[in-house]
Amino acid sequence: MATHPWVTLGGSLVAGFAAAAVAVPSKEQQALRKLARIERALNPQPAKPKHESNGNGHAAPDGETSEQSFKAGRSSLTRAILGEVIGALKPAIVSLLTAGVTASAAKTSPEEMAQAAQGNPPASE
Repeated sequence: MATHPWVTLGGSLVAGFAAAAVAVPSKEQQALRKLARIERALNPQPAKPKHESNGNGHAAPDGETSEQSFKAGRSSLTRAILGEVIGALKPAIVSLLTAGVTASAAKTSPEEMAQAAQGNPPASE
C-alpha cells in the first residue's frame, strides 16, 4: 500500500462496487419480494394442528421424529441423538418420580414400626 496507493485505492473501489452490486437487490428483485409479501398476506397458509401423532401413539410437535427431521436436514446429528436419548430416559425419570412420591405417601410412622417389631398387628384406621 505504501508503494502504490492509487492501485490499492482503485482495487478497493472496484471491490466496493462489486459488493454493492451483489448485496443490494435490484429494483425488479425488490418489487418481486414486495409482491410475494402481498400475496402471502392475501392468501395465508392454513394453520397446522399443534400436535399430530407420529404413529406410535405419542404426539410429535411437528409430526415427525427426530430421526426423520435429521434425515430431512432440519436438525443436526447432536440434536437428533440427544432427542433420542432424552426420549429413552423419560420413562425411567417418570418411574423414579412415581416411586419417590409413592414411598413418601406410604411411609410408616416410628410407632407403627415399633408395634410391628413387637409382633402386634397394625391398627386399622
